[in-house]
Amino acid sequence: MARLPQPADESRSYIAQQVGTDVLVPLLGVWDRPEDVPLANLPRPFVLKPTAASGLVLIVRPDDCVDEDEVRAVMRRWVKRDYSKLHREWCYEGLPRRLMAEMLVTDSAGGLPPDYKAYVIGGKVRFLQVDRGRFAKHTRNVYDPNWEPLPARWTLEKHPPDPRPECLDRMVQIAETLAKPFEFLRVDYYLVDGKLYIGELTNYPGAGFEKFIPAAYSLHIGSYWDTSRVRDPAGRTCTGSD
Repeated sequence: MARLPQPADESRSYIAQQVGTDVLVPLLGVWDRPEDVPLANLPRPFVLKPTAASGLVLIVRPDDCVDEDEVRAVMRRWVKRDYSKLHREWCYEGLPRRLMAEMLVTDSAGGLPPDYKAYVIGGKVRFLQVDRGRFAKHTRNVYDPNWEPLPARWTLEKHPPDPRPECLDRMVQIAETLAKPFEFLRVDYYLVDGKLYIGELTNYPGAGFEKFIPAAYSLHIGSYWDTSRVRDPAGRTCTGSD
């Protein structure tokens, strides 16, 4: 599998080159050390996160009281963690562990928008998911590319049906464009007042531990995987069998 462009500024360059800059969340900065992050001067609201990790995020809103010493201690823990060893995700190996801040994307009420995620397998979007309540009661729906609900759920409990996004065709087209060098890629989006942003690109959703329920549906999704293109970290072609 090809390695995603890293760190954050390189990923953003890749997205800009392939599909344009209008889908990028405004970037406030990328820093090598926790001591370099100008916490007091960053325009609020913002999101702080490491560039070579997953699931680690600190949201700072306009009225939040921030203990800078505590936040820098958190950032030091972030950059010490080698994600390539946590779940054997080899694409993280050797990446610079930096810190980045982005503008916080919110809906019209100031809340966090749902996450839309497109799964590209074998060059085509095979399904999409919508996550709601990520930092509260986390729920998830899954749909086919025509926005028909899948006959399965993807690890989490479902929420009421989501309206079909008006920009669904563009979401699919962008995801398939970005995924061309890869046999698998998930492209994450935020959709706010009709404006589409890309939040993340990943080779390893859930570190590979997410499950379809019923489990048999995994065989259907897995049938799209072209194992002739799969290579291990040493560059050897994998046959898909032991």
